[in-house]
Amino acid sequence: MASRGVAAAAVFVLAVGLAFPRDEPPTGESKGIEVFTDSTDETVKKIRAKLFDVPIGKDAIGNEIKIRCWKSTTPNLGERYSYSCHGLTFGGYAANKMSPTNDGASLILEKFYKPIDPADAHAGDVLVWRNSEAIPIHSGIIEKLTTKSDHVLDADKTTVNSKNGVLPEKVETVADLEKFFNTRKNPTTVMIYTLK
Repeated sequence: MASRGVAAAAVFVLAVGLAFPRDEPPTGESKGIEVFTDSTDETVKKIRAKLFDVPIGKDAIGNEIKIRCWKSTTPNLGERYSYSCHGLTFGGYAANKMSPTNDGASLILEKFYKPIDPADAHAGDVLVWRNSEAIPIHSGIIEKLTTKSDHVLDADKTTVNSKNGVLPEKVETVADLEKFFNTRKNPTTVMIYTLK
């Protein structure tokens, strides 16, 4: 089932890769912004990025759809500080060291994915944590999916390849990720998505 994860990441990799080659800077740059504004870590507070509008396709009447992405402009902090969970999940980091913003991730999900029940999910599908305003605040790729007898996701046994803020990529259980979010007092809903 690893091919599903490769296909999911390829959707965004293809869009970003076609939008601008690796050796040329993207257009639509803005001034550097703070990326992780709620951090108390001094290194994290130093991270700055530029925002880009990346075309990912067209809507039903032919208008171009663009998503907002960020790319680190802070040198010498190390790779783990240069992308987010959405960059990992949707392949933007692999394509051009970019990460979709939460709004960008929402548009990617809307255009290329559909929500599914745990009983229909497989390794390579995507888990998305949404806050109380339905904004996708975190995402990860299912490594191993386990459901309970009532077809509900087993949070203690299902594992996800994820990246929490500037922490390194890590495969961990959904239960551990939920503990991480609960300590940050972020009410969330977890949803599973697969490619359309």
